[in-house]
Amino acid sequence: MAHASSIKDEILSRQTWLEESEFNGYREFLRYEDKDTGAFIRKATSTGKPVGTAEFIKRLEKILERDILPKKARRPKKEK
Repeated sequence: MAHASSIKDEILSRQTWLEESEFNGYREFLRYEDKDTGAFIRKATSTGKPVGTAEFIKRLEKILERDILPKKARRPKKEK
């Protein structure tokens, strides 16, 4: 929980990772205990997927300069 505590982490401690309003909202989200929310977070973390809106994930991909979520599989084009 480096992102919601005072533990320093090279990536999660970047100032551009969360804006102040997002940080406070995320901290509140983590405080709220709910069976469904807990299951959602466990599923996401067990598969290595982030929890957040599509906009948040896109911004995180831009900051990290890499894709986070898998892209849709495409069928290779047939050669003529």
